[in-house]
Amino acid sequence: MPPYIDHDTEVGLTAWGNYKNGGTWNTVVRADPENIANSIEQSLTWWPPGQYLPLGLLYSAGLSVGMAAIAIAFLSTLSLGAGGALLVKELSQESDICILPWVSAALASSHYALINFHHFWGGETGLMAVLPWIVLAAYKLRHRTLALILFLPPLFLLGSFIKHAFAIHSFCILAFLWLEKSREELSLSDKKITTLKKTLKIVAPLFAVGLLYLGLRHYFIETTVTPLRLGEPLFGFTTYLGYSAWAPLMAPWGIGSLADRFAPRLFELNGTRIWEHIGLALSILSPLAIGFYTWLSFRKSPLISLTGLAALLTALIHLYIYHSGGVIELRDRYYQFPAFLFLAVVATYIYQIGWKMRTARLLLGLCILIGSVNVVKSGFASKRWIPINYRMGVASFVPDSVIEDIHTLLSEAPDSVLVIPHPSLDVNLSLYPLSSTRILATYGESRELPMPKSLHGRSPLIVIASPKRDILGAKSAASRFADYSADEWESHESGGWLFLKTKQPLTH
Repeated sequence: MPPYIDHDTEVGLTAWGNYKNGGTWNTVVRADPENIANSIEQSLTWWPPGQYLPLGLLYSAGLSVGMAAIAIAFLSTLSLGAGGALLVKELSQESDICILPWVSAALASSHYALINFHHFWGGETGLMAVLPWIVLAAYKLRHRTLALILFLPPLFLLGSFIKHAFAIHSFCILAFLWLEKSREELSLSDKKITTLKKTLKIVAPLFAVGLLYLGLRHYFIETTVTPLRLGEPLFGFTTYLGYSAWAPLMAPWGIGSLADRFAPRLFELNGTRIWEHIGLALSILSPLAIGFYTWLSFRKSPLISLTGLAALLTALIHLYIYHSGGVIELRDRYYQFPAFLFLAVVATYIYQIGWKMRTARLLLGLCILIGSVNVVKSGFASKRWIPINYRMGVASFVPDSVIEDIHTLLSEAPDSVLVIPHPSLDVNLSLYPLSSTRILATYGESRELPMPKSLHGRSPLIVIASPKRDILGAKSAASRFADYSADEWESHESGGWLFLKTKQPLTH
């Protein structure tokens, strides 16, 4: 079963296809809503370019999209395992290097790493590759003020180039550096240096790093519309409190992913709705989780301290984003950083005596088991209902037969307009473009590329493609063309898809 490229990266690859076809960097081409006979370019700011750039480069080098995704997942997993082991060696107080292979194994066998070989997320996969190295560099540079200020902001910028959410990780890293430097500086017995001067010595470099990072991020990465924009919260406060508090502890073992998969079968709930039903219970217990993270934050071991800080700050920041209406779902993939750190901490106890060793081996066993079950179950489920796009070498929601039907329909007239419901079709038509066809997409309605509510002008031919189960969505899209009446449309079905099109191509 070839990998399935997730929605986020598919939209990014659409922008890559436009760039390779002569368009502007990090934009997609759409029909102009003021006059659909013309084209406009829309900036893609919902995700940064790094989530699709490696995939696009390998595809342009000659690999299929599917093979490129597998290659990136493999290299990212290697980088995570090697970087994670070196980070633990630097931060851990354990001198036994025999634990390092266990750290690499724990990270590489987690569901975060394994799932990318089947369900490819460009941003998460990229962060896996660079995150341990950025943390390692930050820790090694903490006593070299000039080097810290010069090199850490560009490294943070690299993380934000891959995923907007790296801003949260950067805050965790700076908080960790502040705590570590505070311990070291304030413990010195030099009475000639006042506490205020020591505090300034600690805070000033970190403040400079944060300020430079924000400036670089603002200059190089467009963030006009991102998932962090605030709107109306979907769930109540108790749901968000319960999930945010416990997610850093659930994430390493893939408990959230398993709950999403089994909730529809066991409780007849749709995916993340399970957290709405158990949110109250989790919120009541949330002080235990928050207290545990706080306790870890002040442990002497830098590794354990970083783990606690990352868990605590990630939970609190996500709670604020969720409750303020940020457009992000209750998914454990947003808790990568504390999840990897918890796995690394567990692996360091693999050779301890007594209950620590037994607990570590049990948790690592669960990590490998749950990660494998997630991948296998997801693969079998996808094989039953996701067809294969052989041209791109990926599992796709749009069968090859549908793409052939679209090519046949659009060959009736040049300068046509195509309305599509899924980025799988968008990326295919971007990498293998149809001559003079302008695209409108309905899949970004509430997120990255919303389709205008009213479209003006006429075109020689308009085709609206939609799965038959979403016939109402197709009719709704047709109603947005203000210069067409209802009797100017006709429809036919093919391969489980419905095609609405204008009846008579215009003659020039």
